[in-house]
Amino acid sequence: MACLSGQRPQQFNSRVELPSNVIWISDAYSSTNAQNFRASNFMRATPRHIAEDLGVDLRDPIAGMPAVADVLGRVRDIAAHAYPWIDMAVDWSERAMGAAINKLLDGGWSPDADGDRTGMFAKILHQAYQGYSAVPDTQNQFASDSGGGRHVLTLRSNRLRYADWLLKQRFPSVPTWVQLTSPDISLDKLLDPQTPCLVEASIEFLKRNNDVPASLIAFGSSNLSSSRQTIRTWISQPELAWLVEYANVHVNSVLTCPQSDCLSPHLQLPRILTADPIYALSLSAGVLAEAHWSGISQEQSVRRPGASGTTRFMPEPKVHAVWIRAYDRAYSFQMALAAFRKGFQVTSYGYGSVSFWAPKDRIDLVAELASEIGACHPNLAAMRDRLMIDSAD
Repeated sequence: MACLSGQRPQQFNSRVELPSNVIWISDAYSSTNAQNFRASNFMRATPRHIAEDLGVDLRDPIAGMPAVADVLGRVRDIAAHAYPWIDMAVDWSERAMGAAINKLLDGGWSPDADGDRTGMFAKILHQAYQGYSAVPDTQNQFASDSGGGRHVLTLRSNRLRYADWLLKQRFPSVPTWVQLTSPDISLDKLLDPQTPCLVEASIEFLKRNNDVPASLIAFGSSNLSSSRQTIRTWISQPELAWLVEYANVHVNSVLTCPQSDCLSPHLQLPRILTADPIYALSLSAGVLAEAHWSGISQEQSVRRPGASGTTRFMPEPKVHAVWIRAYDRAYSFQMALAAFRKGFQVTSYGYGSVSFWAPKDRIDLVAELASEIGACHPNLAAMRDRLMIDSAD
């Protein structure tokens, strides 16, 4: 079944029956199956997430699917006016909207703070980068009960307000990075936001923090589906600021940038999204804002020389990408910590959200947590009503 914005759902037997001048977002086809099909996470927020935020059932052809299609249609319309696209048929050929935005704004490395992009500095940035936080040993803990009394629930901040907050933090602003000597290293200096730093360190988690397990901090654990994780030996200043509360950080070396400033204006959210505070009430604007910041903070594939004269593509982030992800990890960890202390089993956090196993019949407890951490999504009232209907049946 397929649905266009402003129209009713329609049945189809093959994708060739659908209009070819429309980008279809689907969980049934990968982006390689057809030139106008994209994966469900093309906008970062999937149709299922949007349905949860609206409080509708995506499988409902009357009230669910059309409502989600309308939101995605408005995201398309806002994006078309928010960015200086040259040819959207070409520009939107990326696998994700965020990647298309990043390529349009600045496909190359930022000249202000990245400095020497060759050699060791690129490896340092890669080791300091953590895009998401997946808590080990929790993904399958209640898997056998996922169809019964428990389910994984995700609480999210307001996407637009959160994106605006992230991008208005302070970032390294000059390409000069200086290595500190041991006598110059002090915690106060390392945490001074006026002089951003990258710290090479080893982490030893404190046993005195028995109420905060090391697994919740998820240091270096970003994707449990991957068989090989990046060994992290470098930490950026925003992550260091909260890690020192829960771990002994043994500093080996430090690189500092002598100046910090706001993010470059061309990387900030488009004015069309922030001109009026009321725009934060728009789910469509929030979806686009999340695609924007997640896009400009992704690692890039860069061709680097390999052995025997060969080359290979290496994942490398920009300096501002490392800082954005570190700010996001710091904020989302506080959400995860609040969920943990409420007794929920946290599975992952990031993107201004926290996911955890929760009893299906205790929406009231989830609502208390949402109020405590300022989460706006999903629509818990609608979720409670659907659960009551299902239990009555």
